[in-house]
Amino acid sequence: SRFTDPIHMVHTAVCVCSVKMTRTGSRVRRSRSARGSACRPRTMPKQKFNTFDVAAEVAELRRKVLGTWLTNIYDLDDKRTFLLKFSRSGGQTESGEGEKTTVLLESGARFHTTSYARERRADAPSKFNMKLRMHLRGKRCNGIDQLGADRAVDFTFGAGDTEHHLILELYAQGNVVLCDAD
Repeated sequence: SRFTDPIHMVHTAVCVCSVKMTRTGSRVRRSRSARGSACRPRTMPKQKFNTFDVAAEVAELRRKVLGTWLTNIYDLDDKRTFLLKFSRSGGQTESGEGEKTTVLLESGARFHTTSYARERRADAPSKFNMKLRMHLRGKRCNGIDQLGADRAVDFTFGAGDTEHHLILELYAQGNVVLCDAD
C-alpha cells in the first residue's frame, strides 16, 4: 500500500526451508535440503491491528499528538481512509512553522503517524469529511484512549460544551464515528 511507513510495519517470520520426506523401511525420515540446515525467515506485513498493536500505537500517538491542534482533515480515495493534520503551536522549527504531525486513520485496519504527502485534488471532500471539518477543525486534541481491551480508539477534541469524540473502530470493516460530549 502507498501509505505504508516502514517504521510501523509489523512482521511475522515464516519458515521457508524445504524439508524432504523419505521412507526407509517402516520409518519416515526428514532431511533438510542441500541449501543449508538453517531455516530462512521471510517477513510479511501485518494486515490488521490486534489489541496489543492498538495499545502500542495509542501510547505513541499520545506522545506525539496530545495537546496539538487539528488543522485539517482529508479523505483519501476510498471513503474509509482519512488523514488528520495536527500542528503544535509555540514550538517553532527552522522554517518558522510549528511542528506538524500527520495521522492516517483507516477504519477496520490501522492508524498511525505517516509522512505521506497527499496530492492536491480538484474534487470536493465527502459529506462526512465536511461534517468532521465543521466540528473538529481548529480544536485541540485532549485525549487518545483505547476503549477497554477492544480494537477501538477514542480521539477527544475540545472541552466542555464544544467537546467531540472521534471513534475509530478497527474490527471487520470498521467505522469512524463522530460523537458530541453527551
